[in-house]
Amino acid sequence: MSSDASQSPTRVRHTVLGLVVMVYFITYLDRVLLSNALPVIQKQFGFSIGLSADGNTLAVGAISEDSGAAHQGHPNTTFNALNYDLAKQAPITFDTLFKPGTNPLEVLNPIVQRELDAPAENLEVRAYQNFALTDDAVIFFFGENHVVPDNNGPHKVSVSRAELASVLA
Repeated sequence: MSSDASQSPTRVRHTVLGLVVMVYFITYLDRVLLSNALPVIQKQFGFSIGLSADGNTLAVGAISEDSGAAHQGHPNTTFNALNYDLAKQAPITFDTLFKPGTNPLEVLNPIVQRELDAPAENLEVRAYQNFALTDDAVIFFFGENHVVPDNNGPHKVSVSRAELASVLA
């Protein structure tokens, strides 16, 4: 029994040392390898992040593209966007982007119809859920075949804040 008791602290030390080495290795992978790969990952998957000039709004976007097998050989590109008000610590959604009691579609639909030749029946609130805020515009992203029946890829429309002034919150 004395040999087991004397080996137990050594076994514990080796286990702790192994865990420490593993943590350092994971940290190395995270800081060196993954950070070097980030530009390639962003280019491949279309991930972007931006902060407004006043530092209060964070926008994150990602593009998703399927294989195209279910869409006559064309990829079906969709968007997922997150806008976040850092001052309020809350997401900015279509509903919170505009003043309560206003109808932003009365302003947006004519602009999008003019820019994309989009049918009015496709321009409902759900079509405008993915957007990015810039200092001078709101950019709305539409997946392929979502508002315009075509196979020409995804669409985006930049609407100046001046055009939206009457309805922006």
